[in-house]
Amino acid sequence: MSKYTRKEIDCIIKLKDDGHTHRVIAKMVMGSESKSSSVGDILAKYHPDYILRCSTPDSRVSWSKHTNGHIRILVIPDVQAKKGVPMNHLRALGNYIVDKKPDVLVNIGDFGDIPSLSSYDKAGSKKTEGSRYKDDIQAVQDAMDELLNPMYSYNENCRSGEEYNPRMIMTLGNHEHRITRAIEDNPRHFEGVIGLEDLNYEDYGWEVYPFLHMVEVNGVCFSHYFINPSSLTKNTIGGTADTKLKNLGFSFVMGHQQLLQIGM
Repeated sequence: MSKYTRKEIDCIIKLKDDGHTHRVIAKMVMGSESKSSSVGDILAKYHPDYILRCSTPDSRVSWSKHTNGHIRILVIPDVQAKKGVPMNHLRALGNYIVDKKPDVLVNIGDFGDIPSLSSYDKAGSKKTEGSRYKDDIQAVQDAMDELLNPMYSYNENCRSGEEYNPRMIMTLGNHEHRITRAIEDNPRHFEGVIGLEDLNYEDYGWEVYPFLHMVEVNGVCFSHYFINPSSLTKNTIGGTADTKLKNLGFSFVMGHQQLLQIGM
């Protein structure tokens, strides 16, 4: 049972339909922007455009576009934006997106690298330097501007009614999850100081889904990566694409691994 009342849930749905970001909704309904991830969970469960399809550890959200034909999905894998690394190729990708106009954009996670918190990926940790974390966040936002500015420019200059507004899905990766892990490992130092909301993904128009959640679009599941269902230690699924398909039992697209695999 949800800890939120039906009235609060209906209010969240209405505010989302009115175009408000998850952070704004969280502040208006829950009293704190830091609860924006809870807004996403509620919308995934209760919004009429979404259906929670299974109760596996990696929750799956299902969505199908009402269309007589196929839809086009463009996947953006593991950008890992960080300070000092040129991101001008994202402007080229943004121009390509505007040219081809896919129906759905899926950012498969690890858009930001967040190297200042990399110590939380291994045993032992140290406190991050505030300036380094701010640099990480700024690098992510600069990269997102490079990617989306062509779309903003197109919509500003096109005729009314011809704007391009694709559905934009963000499945968080393990690099973004570094922020969550840092807070969990050291809440006294980090809670209320840093958070996933610093990335501003929702303000850019992305539907943001937690690390390892699955989003199903027209029969294909998307997640940063998938857990091997046969692994007692919940290891990342490995092997060839055909092996992954056999073990998972459904069509999927994932990031994380720095290689191209295709299976049928």
